[in-house]
Amino acid sequence: MKKFLELSLAVSVLAASVALPVFAQTSTSTPPPAPAPASSPAPSVSQLSCAQSAVQARESALQSAWQAYSSAVQAALSIKASALQSAWGNQNREMRRKGIRDAWRNFQKDMKVAQKTYRIAQRDAWSKFNATRKTCGVKGSEGDSDEGNNQ
Repeated sequence: MKKFLELSLAVSVLAASVALPVFAQTSTSTPPPAPAPASSPAPSVSQLSCAQSAVQARESALQSAWQAYSSAVQAALSIKASALQSAWGNQNREMRRKGIRDAWRNFQKDMKVAQKTYRIAQRDAWSKFNATRKTCGVKGSEGDSDEGNNQ
């Protein structure tokens, strides 16, 4: 027991002698200030108007794409419901199972097509916007870029 206490005391003293100098060090220097961003000339009224038109076209295309996606999903759900209802009405077990399986497979295919079509329309809307914005002579800003928006 005595050896254990002596060993514990030695380890504690060693740990304190290593850790205390580290805790005693404090930094009083401040980091250098960040460099000021390079100032670029403000866009002209015609450039901003052009960019506004590009934004309006992009947002309209995105809304149309979403409406088409929503309609496709509603149609797929309706078709699936009818197919499942029909399949469950079949008295032959094998035919019923096949009908149920086919209903779900067709639904999955329809959903994949709807999602792919939406992603393509979304990507097209953003690429057209970026091309138009560049021809307008306006640089993109952090809050209005296509990064993270192609879901």
